[in-house]
Amino acid sequence: MKKIIAVMLSLCVLCCIPAPVFAASSYDVSVNTIDGIVSGASNYSRAAVSQLSAAQTDYNNAVVKINSTNAKINASTDPDETAALKEELADLIKERDAAALNIQQVSLDNSLTLVQQGESAKEQYLKYLESLSSKKSLLVSIDVKKNSVSIARKKYKKGMISRNDLTKAKEALEDLQDQVPDADYEIQQEYNALIDSLGVADDSTLNVQPLSGEDKAAFAAAKYYSFTTDMNSVLANSLEIKKANAKVNALRSTGGTDYSNALSDLDTLMTKTRKSFRDQYDSLQHSIASMKSYDRKTARAKSAMKQAKKKYHYGLISRNEYTASVNAYKEAKTNGEKAITSLYPTIMKYQLAVKGY
Repeated sequence: MKKIIAVMLSLCVLCCIPAPVFAASSYDVSVNTIDGIVSGASNYSRAAVSQLSAAQTDYNNAVVKINSTNAKINASTDPDETAALKEELADLIKERDAAALNIQQVSLDNSLTLVQQGESAKEQYLKYLESLSSKKSLLVSIDVKKNSVSIARKKYKKGMISRNDLTKAKEALEDLQDQVPDADYEIQQEYNALIDSLGVADDSTLNVQPLSGEDKAAFAAAKYYSFTTDMNSVLANSLEIKKANAKVNALRSTGGTDYSNALSDLDTLMTKTRKSFRDQYDSLQHSIASMKSYDRKTARAKSAMKQAKKKYHYGLISRNEYTASVNAYKEAKTNGEKAITSLYPTIMKYQLAVKGY
């Protein structure tokens, strides 16, 4: 318990951190900045500071009571009064030790909560990017359909198709164009949800950055993760395991049922953590393997586009046919990027698990 109390001295400093100013502002939002926004400029970080401050106040009050009782013991000349005060002191020491352990638990809980909220904000950030990507795909589809309508008009003028066929082509284009307002609405909704997940003021301005090359490199690296190495890191870094260990250490000197239960809880948690991470690792690797199909489709579309470019250069195909190959490549590439983006939350959760969160 002395070790726990010593740790509390360093944790006390956290209680002196002023609550972040919660006002409208402008934020550059990317994978690398989200954690800093959540932990330093959000209502979530304000709540964490408040909770830790309350726990520290309980500890300080217990210390004040102990000092006061010690003073009374030193001043007492009545053996019966002294004995009663010593019993009171023993209870106060237990209260202080419990408050010290609570500070440690609250600190770990707050750390976990802020990291998890950062993870949630990153997932929302990716959803926002997906909404932008979806609109991009829609616009590509509209371009493809415009090309189809252009071809249909030429065929109609040459008497190759009926007016009804031309009308159907135009209506298909209109149906796609009618989806643009919905796509814009979805983008705005995801933007608003991103503000909420960051915990910043509602009228804040977000300068949302696209995924960088470094961010995308995380996907390429994920297939080479080592299960054994990462499992060892999980068990060593897990905040939940650290909390359970702290409880075991706090009860070690007292023994009894509470100590036995704490040991049992720790063992159960270790087993659960191993199984959960095994499932997480297997699921991630399966998802990564399934991404190869997108790579193949994009490669084929790119190859077809290059061949179409040569044929168009030599007059072997029409401009519309070449444009169709370009749009097909854009569509395949966009679908692949969307698939990678959708897998990012899984990669980030894996990385957080390895770090103990």
